[in-house]
Amino acid sequence: MINGISGCSIQIVDTSTIRKLASEDNNFRLIKQIRKQLTYNEKYPRLNIKTPIIKKVGRLDRLTYFDMEYIPSSGYDTYFLKANKKELDLFYNDLSSYLRITSNQIKHKNCRDEYLTKLNSIHSNTHQKFIDFIQRDLESNDLILPIGFCHGDLTLSNILFECNQYYFIDFLDSHIETPYYDYAKLKQDLYYGWSQNLNSITNIKISQSIRYIWDKLYKDNHHIYASSEFQYVDALTLLRIIPYADKDYRITAILNNMIKGLSLYEKFIATHSR
Repeated sequence: MINGISGCSIQIVDTSTIRKLASEDNNFRLIKQIRKQLTYNEKYPRLNIKTPIIKKVGRLDRLTYFDMEYIPSSGYDTYFLKANKKELDLFYNDLSSYLRITSNQIKHKNCRDEYLTKLNSIHSNTHQKFIDFIQRDLESNDLILPIGFCHGDLTLSNILFECNQYYFIDFLDSHIETPYYDYAKLKQDLYYGWSQNLNSITNIKISQSIRYIWDKLYKDNHHIYASSEFQYVDALTLLRIIPYADKDYRITAILNNMIKGLSLYEKFIATHSR
């Protein structure tokens, strides 16, 4: 059994099936994850990035679980270590196709209240002044975001690599369903180096491959990454990790460095240094 920081565990059922089991506190979260994974399969069957087929959903000792297809695959580190330029381009093109389709199937909404509600639920001994600054900065402004399907936790660790076939796993139901979260989570890994730092990966080839993907993603979507609306999503994406970081000093140190690299944090420092 493998336990994750989200409170869920993974069990091997047989050679073709794995089971994801929620802790009692995470039943509802897992149910929403199942729904999003099913929705992805229904909405985007033609994309080359798949998701494992869900075989069964059930209850076991008051806990929710679901069985899904086992994909014999490698993680991003193994894939990027061996991938050549052509393979990296194939991965990027498939990832870009997903982002383009989900970004085009949207409507826009003022999400300020939802944002502030989530922000108010986060408390940090280290960054509370920064959180309060964001709240004051946003209270008198609108936050118009695109609303549509998003993975919700699109880190490199949540992508399985099987030759030139890719699979999304561990979807997350977000309080604001905006594609900007996918762009932010990718930046979290490709630019800030979250997964690399968390797993102490220092291989130069892997770092070069990740940088190559980030440069292409940033160039093609500069209008998103440079927008003021994205800056708020970027900040909230990292701040939401704080409850998990508090359980592990090493994660706290990594997260603190990432938060200090945010554009809004630079604005916060400039404001408080006057």
